[in-house]
Amino acid sequence: MEPDAQEQLRAEAKAPGTPQGRALRLRIVLAAAAGKTNQQISQELAVCVPAVRRWRGRFARTGVAGLRDRPRSGKPRTYDDAFRQRVLRTLEHPPRPATPPGMAPRSPRTWAGAPTPSGGCCAGKAFACSGSAPGA
Repeated sequence: MEPDAQEQLRAEAKAPGTPQGRALRLRIVLAAAAGKTNQQISQELAVCVPAVRRWRGRFARTGVAGLRDRPRSGKPRTYDDAFRQRVLRTLEHPPRPATPPGMAPRSPRTWAGAPTPSGGCCAGKAFACSGSAPGA
């Protein structure tokens, strides 16, 4: 392996955004390029020898592209990328306010003492306004 390619792989293995599985595969390939045996790589990186053989073989057949994760089996994705982007765009914009423009927001406390649109009292204060008590 050329020194430039080794340096690129080494940089990618140390990059903070590189997934740990991929970084391990890159370290296996770099150790093999340094001339270490499968047994030495296995002990140094605390992985089993068959895993070292697998990643060395895949790298020999397909190069760096072979070190990527293959698609997993199982249930297919429910939502596609277009749907995901729509959801993210929706979340970026704040929702419209619940109160119409020019109106103050209302809460249960402000409603309790607020007059009704007809100018009378609200239902909670009906007895106090009429001067009569319930059951009297």
